[in-house]
Amino acid sequence: MNVIEQHVELTEDVLTIPVPAEWRGKGATLKLTLDNQKAEPVPVVKPETDLTRFGGKFADLPTEEIDRMLTELDAMRNEWGRDI
Repeated sequence: MNVIEQHVELTEDVLTIPVPAEWRGKGATLKLTLDNQKAEPVPVVKPETDLTRFGGKFADLPTEEIDRMLTELDAMRNEWGRDI
């Protein structure tokens, strides 16, 4: 059995429910439960943007060493952009 669960605030007379393409042409049973209280918005969880976990063995290097390595990497990348 496959289930679609949606929490919506009823503001119009018509309720539209999107159905996956692979469900088209099949039978379905709709159960509508009304809450006496206003629906609360579902909290949105933002993914972490902290990329320090990808530092690996370079995470503990001093700032000067990291800057030197980044400068060298930029120079290597720029070599490919020059005219030969």
